[in-house]
Order: sequence, then structure tokens, then C-alpha cells
Amino acid sequence: MSGLAVAWIVLVVGSGPHPPKGRLLPPGLERLEAPLREARVGDWVSYRIQGGAGREGHWRMAVVGEELDAQGRSAVWLEMEFGAEAKLANPLLRFRMLAVRDAGLVPGGVSRLIVAFGFDRPQELEPSAIERVLSGTSAAEIEGGWQNGHSAPRPLFPGGAEDKLTVRRGGQVRLLTAAGTVSATPVELFYRRTLVQRFWISPDVPVLHLARIELPATSHTMETTGYGHNATARIPEPSASTPKIRLERQVDEPGGP
Repeated sequence: MSGLAVAWIVLVVGSGPHPPKGRLLPPGLERLEAPLREARVGDWVSYRIQGGAGREGHWRMAVVGEELDAQGRSAVWLEMEFGAEAKLANPLLRFRMLAVRDAGLVPGGVSRLIVAFGFDRPQELEPSAIERVLSGTSAAEIEGGWQNGHSAPRPLFPGGAEDKLTVRRGGQVRLLTAAGTVSATPVELFYRRTLVQRFWISPDVPVLHLARIELPATSHTMETTGYGHNATARIPEPSASTPKIRLERQVDEPGGP
């Protein structure tokens, strides 16, 4: 499930104004491109992910602090938790990151990143490793390094395909979600003449302003299951003596298999 969740988080928040190579969303979805400008400490939102064939997962994002980063930029502490059940009592993967408000969760916008698998001791990534993670590194790569047989999630639209994308916006509607009824604006994304993504963007839903996403071709959906403004930190910062995570490509020894 964690791989599915990581792929979704790359899809949702990896679309800032300076995205990694092969961006995931086209220009024009302003609320998705810089959602942290309006984020306030205490805001939180949870989602249910359904991936077809009975696959289901849950994740939660919360704003738990704010400060200036090492470069003097206004930033917020975000926590993300992924798990197989809605209450996330036994999370599979947890992140805590310091993200610049004007940049979002993109390389260059996150100056600190802390990760924990389940309830293992949280560890911070070396600064040089952050860009790799935000460019699409999978959970398996974080845990085991760049191992053979693991690949990063691929963007839906490879570089050069943006000129074939069309965005259609509808009027405001009342959308029924698992978190209740919210005001939302539907946005449809077409690749040539094929509908590939459908969003409902809602001012009622904090942090990402996303109420629901659908990928019709694959029957994947993500829908908010709850939100509020009373979040507190649930992932502690590691102690100064805790070693940091480094991601390095493994190079086969000469004469190896």
C-alpha cells in the first residue's frame, strides 16, 4: 500500500512552480501549484485512496508549525502519514518536512525532511537526498537505498506532452464526500480528447484544497474523509545523535553479477 500512497502524494503535491523533470500537472491549476500560502498551523486533512482491485489506503496531512528556514524563507512544518486503515493507528510510513510557503513540496522548496517507517525511530535525510525523494523516489528506495528492481513513480505526462493538455473548469457545486458536503469547483484535465483526471477543488478543505480526484482510465480515486484546524505534532524530531539517511546509487563491483 505504501507504494500506492507515495505515487499519489507525488501526483498531488509534486506540481509546484518549479517541478521536477516531467511535471505531473499542467500550468493553470493555481490552487494545486502553491497550496501552502494559505496553510495555517493546526490545519489538517485526511484522504482515502482507492486503487481498483480492492486496493485501499489512507493518508493524512497536517500543518503543525511554522518558522523561517535556513535561507530566511517563510516555511511550515508538515506531517504526512500513510496507512491501511482510516484512523492511521498503525501507520506504514510517516513524513515530517519543513516546506517553503511560496514553493510547496518541490525540490528547492523543502529544506528538511524526516521519515519514519511505522513506529520506528524517525530519521532525517541528508540535504542532498531530499531532491531525490521529492523527484519521485519510492518508499522502497528510501528504506533500502537505490536497490535493483525498484523504480520511481512515473509522471502521468512525460516532458513535451503539455501542449496536448486541455483544462476545463466548471461552476461551483455542492459535493458530497466522506467528510461531508463541501463547496467545490470541478476541473477536468484532457489529454488530446481523452479525460485523464477530474478534480474537485474546495476552499472548505484546508491545506491542499482538494476534495476529490478521479483517474477514470484506471478507476483510481482519492477523496477527503475528514479535515479540521486542531492538528498538533505527532512525529517527533530525531535527536542530534541519530544518524541521517543518505541515498546513494549502488554500484556493482567489477566482475560482479
